[in-house]
Amino acid sequence: MNNKNHIYFLVFVIALAALMRLYNFSSWSLSNDELSAVIRLQATTFTQLIEEGVKPDFHPAGVQIFLYYWCKVVGNSPFALRLPFVLAGIFSVFFFYLIAKIWFNKSAAILSSLVFGFLQFTILYSQLARPYSVGLFFSLIMVFGLTQLLFNESQKKRLNYSFLFGTGIIGCMYTHYFSFLFAIVVGITGLFFIRKENFWHYLIASATAVILFLPHLQITLLQFGRGGVGSWLGKPESDYLGQFLFYSFNESLLLITALCFSFTISYLFNRTNWQKNKFRIISLVWFFAPFFIGYYYSIYVNPVLQYSILIFSFPFLLLFVFSYINENQTALNLMLFVPLAIIGFCSTAFGFNYYNKQQFGVFKQLAEKNIEWEGKYGSENVNTAYNLIAWQYVDYYFAKENYKAGYCFLRGDDTISKHTLIQHVSKSNGDYFVFGWSNVYTPDEFFSIILDKYDEVMEHNQYFNSAVTLFKKTNKPNSAKYNLYLNESFDNFNGKFFDADTSRFTDTVITSLCINENEDFACEYKTTIANLFPDGNELVNIELDYSTVSFPQFQLVFEILRAGKQINWSSGLSSHFPTDEQNNGTLFYSKRKPTGALPSDEVKIYIWNLKKQNITIDNILIFGFKQTNQLINKQ
Repeated sequence: MNNKNHIYFLVFVIALAALMRLYNFSSWSLSNDELSAVIRLQATTFTQLIEEGVKPDFHPAGVQIFLYYWCKVVGNSPFALRLPFVLAGIFSVFFFYLIAKIWFNKSAAILSSLVFGFLQFTILYSQLARPYSVGLFFSLIMVFGLTQLLFNESQKKRLNYSFLFGTGIIGCMYTHYFSFLFAIVVGITGLFFIRKENFWHYLIASATAVILFLPHLQITLLQFGRGGVGSWLGKPESDYLGQFLFYSFNESLLLITALCFSFTISYLFNRTNWQKNKFRIISLVWFFAPFFIGYYYSIYVNPVLQYSILIFSFPFLLLFVFSYINENQTALNLMLFVPLAIIGFCSTAFGFNYYNKQQFGVFKQLAEKNIEWEGKYGSENVNTAYNLIAWQYVDYYFAKENYKAGYCFLRGDDTISKHTLIQHVSKSNGDYFVFGWSNVYTPDEFFSIILDKYDEVMEHNQYFNSAVTLFKKTNKPNSAKYNLYLNESFDNFNGKFFDADTSRFTDTVITSLCINENEDFACEYKTTIANLFPDGNELVNIELDYSTVSFPQFQLVFEILRAGKQINWSSGLSSHFPTDEQNNGTLFYSKRKPTGALPSDEVKIYIWNLKKQNITIDNILIFGFKQTNQLINKQ
């Protein structure tokens, strides 16, 4: 490419990258992590910000401090929150181009920057108000500064380059612990190429960055001592790298094929070009070293590996792919550029469906639907419950609409959530009930509890790892139940369903079954998987009405056996549900069909009286709901 044409291609690449990052970046719902950062900005002093906004998190303080002062000036709208990160992502493309041009040549820089600019992976983490695009930006500034410091023969701007190198290091250290790790890898690499004339610039820049990080060291030790994200993140599987590469390249076999072709054809034409081998080796080391460190740390110490944290080293894999491009082969380079631009853009925008695809649990839609339904049916006639990590996540969007919403807040991963929901549903007087959830464990029993009173699903909106549903009360008997397997009220007991001693029956207004304190197991029901999960049903529900003398502490057990051997065991705890003053209550239990279960597998459902109580069972219902499969589809 001549200089004039080269500028045109560079402008196209930067413009495409900017367009794909700026388009629609503030319209989709803030993610769980973004909203977590927002609510941790509610501090009146810098000390309070550190104590309540930084220390509870698992990231260095840099981004949180920036957001604290940034939002004081421009507000915390999605546009204001995300704009600096989008701009950092755009500038990252430019600095990536500069590095590629120095390491290899202008054509290699154009092609690698083109791909870096259009991949959904790099776009996504440029649009989030999280540390990724900022950490990437500082990583590339660091590499650019180090490259110029070590490999530029000119003495004129060495001080400027050492300043960029040091600034990049300290930015990486204060932004994300994996960009910190990448800075360590880059710094160690520099030791292999340092020369006498740039030794002191390298040493002073590195030492200054370390000194400037010392005030943060106590916070870092506190965060690492708490265990990080390993408390909820699973260990990576052996094929993790392959899964990451498939994801990062838009999950497009066509794009992957085009990239493999580009590497192969450029290698075949220029495989004798060994002058740049040191940069090819560095590219591979810089990509694989952070990955393997993160992988084995996640296996043997604490799981931390996620796709997002590989963003800092990912550009150097692209550099290697295009490292054999020859700047003088204009026709070949153009032949590669045009198809890559078309395939890349189309695979992101249409194949991956990036701009219509939800990649995180939503909160904006939960609030919008609640406002819509309360406006349609009247707020006095609509009751609401949200199952979320924090109530402030949905309140953020109610506040943006100046809407005062009343709802019951649940945390499905705690022991009182079912108790709370039952009480809220029982006290609800309106004809409609809204239930929304996002990014948190949602017990299947929640739907049984709601449908027990609000027995019709009016509208269900499913999103990525989130949903919001409108229920209606019709008072039609079993209107939502499509498969009533049994309703054992014991009034006309014949032993067809449950194995029970009729001598234990009471003969009061309602016939009940009495279980005494000497019994470990009672009221057994036997059937098969085929009977409990017919016609594609994936969920069975059980309601057990009971009373006890003291606080109930029994379990309803669901056991699956194959050839007499237990293959699955689970239970519902009575202690998770409320009782009235006479210790009367209802236990709700829902069971999904286990993966791999056979139609002929035997099922046993029974009561385990583990605390040796006297229990009176009034009736047992086992059934499915018409729309249960839809409600649980993507949890």
